[in-house]
Amino acid sequence: MTTHRAAICHRAAWILVIAALAVPASASAARRHPRAAEAKPATALAIDWPAWLALDAVDPDRDLRAAANAVAAVTLAPLAVDPEREVLTTFFVKNQRTFATFVLPQSGVLNAGAAHRLSRLFRCRRTGRRRPIAAGLVAMIADVSAHYPGKVIEVVSGVRAPPYGAPESKHYSGHALDFRIRGANIRKVRDFVWTTHQHMGLGYYLHQGFLHMDYRPESDNIAWTSKHPGSPYSYHPRWAERLDHQTTHTAGL
Repeated sequence: MTTHRAAICHRAAWILVIAALAVPASASAARRHPRAAEAKPATALAIDWPAWLALDAVDPDRDLRAAANAVAAVTLAPLAVDPEREVLTTFFVKNQRTFATFVLPQSGVLNAGAAHRLSRLFRCRRTGRRRPIAAGLVAMIADVSAHYPGKVIEVVSGVRAPPYGAPESKHYSGHALDFRIRGANIRKVRDFVWTTHQHMGLGYYLHQGFLHMDYRPESDNIAWTSKHPGSPYSYHPRWAERLDHQTTHTAGL
């Protein structure tokens, strides 16, 4: 109990530091971009405060990184977003304990700075290897994020380096993302992705509770279900056939 209280007090102190830094940073940003401040008055913190406070052990390095992330998020908070072309998207990478917020273009084409940040965020968790993230995948992520505004996309796996994956894994080339959306029904997310995109692979990992989504411009859509870790994939699953039938029937009306 004493250790847990110490952890909460330690993090509460960081909140006071962050608040002190955030207010002048936000005010400064508003002065630089008054129109953006008027259009987006709310501040979006890229950190899950309740989860951070609930951690049992004090880890100064982790807490410092989390605090730095929060300060950076507040500094950049008054982001000017064009709702016709861009989506404000927050990711959480569990193995890095990192939150990051991006303005993703729906075209999927990132500027050099954003491309570098996303490549770093999606790096291989085992080797640290990075790859440029395919524009087609970024466009799909932006579309999913727009459909679930305000929801955090939890990154299960981004880029991978051999041999950590299937022989022809799309993760190797930055074309795939394993993810879940916090607070969203995974089956509804699955159905939305399958019915609104083309040239993709979509895997439903039932037991582990996440989706695999990849961009494959050279081929048609393919879907599969994995019921348990290590079990054979079930390709052309019933849920995909059902959705295809519904889409065809609707188009014929």
